[in-house]
Amino acid sequence: MSVARRSALKPWLLVLTVTLVSVTTWASDRKLAPDLIPDSSTDLVKVIVQFEQSPGEAHKNKIRSKGGSVDADLSLVKAVSGKLPKNRLNELADDPDVAYISPDRAVRSYLNNAGRGH
Repeated sequence: MSVARRSALKPWLLVLTVTLVSVTTWASDRKLAPDLIPDSSTDLVKVIVQFEQSPGEAHKNKIRSKGGSVDADLSLVKAVSGKLPKNRLNELADDPDVAYISPDRAVRSYLNNAGRGH
């Protein structure tokens, strides 16, 4: 291959590399809720992990094998709630069986529009 041709290919190889890295990073990030930020700590975070199908023991073991625990089965929505180390969030998100991971947030009611009964 000529020197001119190699020089012309270098920018394209750089663009291709950056694109592939971005897509790979985006693939796991799109499975994480925006307010669930992975870091290098082993602090446990309460999560809800939604799977592509109703979770069985094999799915729960994926969480346990990453240092997490399963607290409740939410099979109606194909999910489980539990805890997972922050440094393992991306690893679980990369699993093809995982549909989405979100924080297990407290649920509250702020508005009561109930009318008086007759």
